[in-house]
Amino acid sequence: MTKSNKRVGHWVYWKVVIVAASFMYGMAPAWGEKGRFEVTVKAGMVTVQAKQAGLSGVLRVVGEKVSPSFSVESLGADRQVNVSFTDLPLQAAIDRLAGSNYAVVYNVKSDRIEKIFLLPVGSGISMAHVDPDSRSAVVMPQPVGDEVGPLNQTTHQGGQPEKVAEYIQERHACLKALARDNSKTEIAAQVSFVDFIPDRKAVEIIEKHRSKVTILRHGWRDESGEFGMDPDDSVEENLKVLHQKTHDFLALRRKSLRELLQKMPSSANPESMTTREKNIRDQQLNVEERWEMLQRNEVPVYGATVKGGAGELEKLIAHLSVRLVDALDCHGPVMGLLNKMGLRSRMMMPLPIKPDFQRR
Repeated sequence: MTKSNKRVGHWVYWKVVIVAASFMYGMAPAWGEKGRFEVTVKAGMVTVQAKQAGLSGVLRVVGEKVSPSFSVESLGADRQVNVSFTDLPLQAAIDRLAGSNYAVVYNVKSDRIEKIFLLPVGSGISMAHVDPDSRSAVVMPQPVGDEVGPLNQTTHQGGQPEKVAEYIQERHACLKALARDNSKTEIAAQVSFVDFIPDRKAVEIIEKHRSKVTILRHGWRDESGEFGMDPDDSVEENLKVLHQKTHDFLALRRKSLRELLQKMPSSANPESMTTREKNIRDQQLNVEERWEMLQRNEVPVYGATVKGGAGELEKLIAHLSVRLVDALDCHGPVMGLLNKMGLRSRMMMPLPIKPDFQRR
């Protein structure tokens, strides 16, 4: 097997989602008495009233009452909740109640919550896509992005820009603390760029800070992929492989999209197009834009997994092209949870680029 065909710049499908953040739900008798709570679930709508009730107990009752049911496990000291709401869908109830210290295991294939982990206070918010077949996980920032990002993910908090800004501030504060403790300690981090930038520029930015790129996150608009850098090859050799694989992928996509459009009736008026035709034409536009960039010897990149000294990565925060430097060490509770689940591979994903760069 040659080096060029053992690596794949691929677009990933993940089967299970873990969302890290904080939670409350419930059921029990007498509302109004301290430590008691009441929960009803009717036609999928959740009603909760709780007064200084234990969070894990409230959640366990909700898990028993909804269909399909889910289980709850606490990984830290229990917390008390005070809450009251009526007739909310389960996801809306989560949004209504969520704070910053829980993890939800959600099976996308069966479309159900399987388990909720309550994490220690201060764990922060993140989300992990888990593939049980390969026993791997990709941890994504939560909020995932302001609106819709390269992975076509929206945040369960509605994509609020202030939440994204808060997330970035918290993660940078954590990185600065790591750098203060020992600036020379090598750590892994996920770098998110403000805009799509050429692959060579992305590598150049990282290397100027005495750090090394291990994975490039490439894509365009609402598509994305990842490319693992071979440590035994030079940067230029790696990028040649990335460009060749991108060329092969885009050539196939261009051909298949053209064939699909040829089978459709021609619609000069956008208002008369079907939703499917509009989607295909949008995909064709995106592919052609990426094809033009490839002819300029560029593959657009929106993030990168890197390794380097904590001090150097802290300096990277100030670069104008960098939106976020997210250290894996700042996701200790979530990474510990994934390790507990027996997952072999755990990595970070970047934030999507800013919405104002999505359609220009």
